[in-house]
Formats: sequence, structure tokens, C-alpha cells
Amino acid sequence: MAPGDDDHEGFKTAYLVRLKPDQIHAGEFVGLFVTDSIGQLIDYVDDCCPVDACEYVVLPSGGLSQPGRSSIVPEPDDEKEVDLFRGATISDRWLDDYFQTSDKLVWTSLAPSAGNDRGPFE
Repeated sequence: MAPGDDDHEGFKTAYLVRLKPDQIHAGEFVGLFVTDSIGQLIDYVDDCCPVDACEYVVLPSGGLSQPGRSSIVPEPDDEKEVDLFRGATISDRWLDDYFQTSDKLVWTSLAPSAGNDRGPFE
């Protein structure tokens, strides 16, 4: 569905999530998520790791791409695992943002604030 269609839900926000500096594997990639809210982001992250161990940043424009010629993606079935991102590369802008020092990019804790179990912006 294209922006401007009657049924369009509105634009979503893309978040990059990694482990906080105080974790054993500080800075380890947790995931890339597209959601309507911080609360929804917390739900997605909670499915794969402890939320209080993570921090996020809102991604600027950029994306994932398949360099060179694209391949036909087979229909998923029980016998064959489909890896849509095999060989994909992340845009330079996102990659640069991931490794920026804290004075260039502000990472925000995903730990819910006191009295609000859905995160600081819900």
C-alpha cells in the first residue's frame, strides 16, 4: 500500500536496538524494528532479549539492500528455511550511525521508567 491510500495506517518509525554498554556483550546488535510506538518496540524486543539490557536509536533514512542481482525467493515450507536477508548489506548511513560515538548519536535506554511499564514515551 502506498502513502496516501485511504487505508494507509500512517508512517511507522524504524529503530535500531543494541545491548547497553554495561552488558557483557556491549553494543551487540539486537535487531532492527519498525513500529508504531515505543511500547510496541518494547514488546518486540522482549520477545528476543531482556528489555532492560537494551538501548535504541531512531534510524534516519536508509535501508537494507541486496547488492547485485536479486534472486527469486522461494515460497516458505516446512522443509526449506528461507533467508530473505542472506547477502544483504546495510546502508552506509545506518552502519555509520551504529558505530558513532555518543556525542554524535544519542542512544536511549529501553528500560521502562518507574511507574510506567510500557516505556518512557508511551
